[in-house]
Amino acid sequence: MKKIILIIFGFGLLASCTDVNLDEQTIKVKNLDGYVAFANAGGTVVPINLTVAETATAVQNIRIECPTGFTSDITVTYQFSGSAVFGTDFTTTSGTNTASGGSIILRRNATTGGVNDFDFVNLGIRALTDAVADGTKTLTITLVSASNSEKSFSIGRGSDGSTIYQKEAIVQFTNVNLNVQFSAVSATVIENSKAKTALRIIPNFNIPTGAAVTATYAVTGPAGFGVDYTSKNPPLSGTIVLPVGSSGVLIDSLSTIDDTLLEAIAGENAVMTITALSIANSANGNVVAVGTNNVFKYTIVDENKKIETVPTATPLILNNLNQVGVTNFGVLLPSVSPQTVTVGYTITGGTPGVDFVDVTGGTISFSAGQTSSNVELRILNTALIGKGNTTPINVTIKLNATAVSTDAEVGVATGVKSEFLVRIIPLN
Repeated sequence: MKKIILIIFGFGLLASCTDVNLDEQTIKVKNLDGYVAFANAGGTVVPINLTVAETATAVQNIRIECPTGFTSDITVTYQFSGSAVFGTDFTTTSGTNTASGGSIILRRNATTGGVNDFDFVNLGIRALTDAVADGTKTLTITLVSASNSEKSFSIGRGSDGSTIYQKEAIVQFTNVNLNVQFSAVSATVIENSKAKTALRIIPNFNIPTGAAVTATYAVTGPAGFGVDYTSKNPPLSGTIVLPVGSSGVLIDSLSTIDDTLLEAIAGENAVMTITALSIANSANGNVVAVGTNNVFKYTIVDENKKIETVPTATPLILNNLNQVGVTNFGVLLPSVSPQTVTVGYTITGGTPGVDFVDVTGGTISFSAGQTSSNVELRILNTALIGKGNTTPINVTIKLNATAVSTDAEVGVATGVKSEFLVRIIPLN
């Protein structure tokens, strides 16, 4: 305790009251015995009993305090017992410790707070992971002694018969079995996207000392390796080691191969499966299991090779003699094809040879690797010289619903993305 303040109030004597003989008054002050104990929560005597997963990374701080106050640093000793083993199931982050126990210094005026705050010290306990399926392990920490340069302190917060309160603290470490699995269950990529997909396997916690894991994996179709996809370090069937301390390893990096084949609507799949696991020192109880993500599905879908028109004002107004001549209407193939692609179109409205001439003749082509082409329409001056007739001439250029190519992935857009609207307004 930072300070212990005892305030003794004097007795006031009122002139109107009966005289009081102070010699007959006795005030007795008894020293409060000093003691050291584990902290009790909320002012009530609640035994410390913690449950911690062996994979927990947070330190469990167990508070040791001296509520009665002290004038110099106190050395507190304690012992470890139970099924939990120091250095295997747990370690400490404070104090000087061995497998059987240790000691820690409770320093005077080392903690912050006001006059109502006890001086205390935290004994830090951290769980350690292993690969042994060994159930719950229990650690019991028992305070043994506490003393400083002036005296020895009692251990525990009072007693009830044979029970000494707050003398012991219990930590239970629950077992977590080691498993290994893929870091993801699936990836969907567009053909020719150039995206790299990492194929990783991971443990549910870092591989413990002496427990290196070897994973065996295999790949099946129908997507074909070297045809639909490839990898940086083939082949994709084999073994890989997760060394001690590993949080995961990269098997390979996958990427697609562009082709001209029309895949299934849902795409083509390559399926990677973890088929077996082995672990070092299995004779000593180390075990490993395949996790729930034991299969990774790599799905390849066709890229969007939909031929479509370049957006223009709708409709495109032609009402100036300066617009006489060839007008280009852009058409796009959003991604390259290794084959020549041809698409036809139809023109409705107006009179060919009077209002316009179809320069490209109803068909346009995209050479291999080309992504743009044009429908060319020559507007004739006879369309713009109205000679008294100013009725607009509406012309629609419509792409055919299908394209001609050995690239089966190529299609044609629908609706407004497949047409041009032109309005020729004759001049007086």
